[in-house]
Amino acid sequence: MSLHPYRRRFVDMFKRMRREHGVRYFLAHNMTVTPANVGEVAEVVREAGAMGFGCCPSSPRPTSGTTGAGGRDIATPT
Repeated sequence: MSLHPYRRRFVDMFKRMRREHGVRYFLAHNMTVTPANVGEVAEVVREAGAMGFGCCPSSPRPTSGTTGAGGRDIATPT
């Protein structure tokens, strides 16, 4: 399921506040990168930038304190 419609709706709310109330904003879209979604990062950054997000930081999934990895190295894409 694509989250782009929700991202666009979020940006549109800020555009409306700017238009109707003069609210200034700077939007950032953060993304945790995992082996499962590493192939989606470029598209998300491209689309988020086109929507109006001014910054798209990303961070790797933490390798300690996580569960459900089945003991495998979750920092390395498969």
